[in-house]
Amino acid sequence: MKKIMFVLLCGLMASQVFGYDFKDADSGLCFDILSNTEPYTVEVVKNGSYEYLTTAFIPESVTYGGKTYSVTSIGDYAFFGCRGLTSVTI
Repeated sequence: MKKIMFVLLCGLMASQVFGYDFKDADSGLCFDILSNTEPYTVEVVKNGSYEYLTTAFIPESVTYGGKTYSVTSIGDYAFFGCRGLTSVTI
C-alpha cells in the first residue's frame, strides 16, 4: 500500500512540475495560456520531453481550442536540463 501511495504521489508531483495548458503538435512545445481574452497570449513552458531536444523552433503564434495565441515569452527554466540543445529559433 505504501508503495502504491508513493507512486501516486510522485505522479502528482511530476504533473505539477511539468504542468502546462496545452502542447502544440507542430512545434512539439508546451504552452501556458497567459491571456484567454483578446489579445490571446501564451508562453513556452518546461516539459520533461524537452530533455532530448537538439533544436527548438518557437513559432510566432499557435492555435488551440479554435483561438490563435501569440507566443510572447519563454518561461523561466523552460529549456533547463536540455543538454543537447544547440539552437533556438524565435
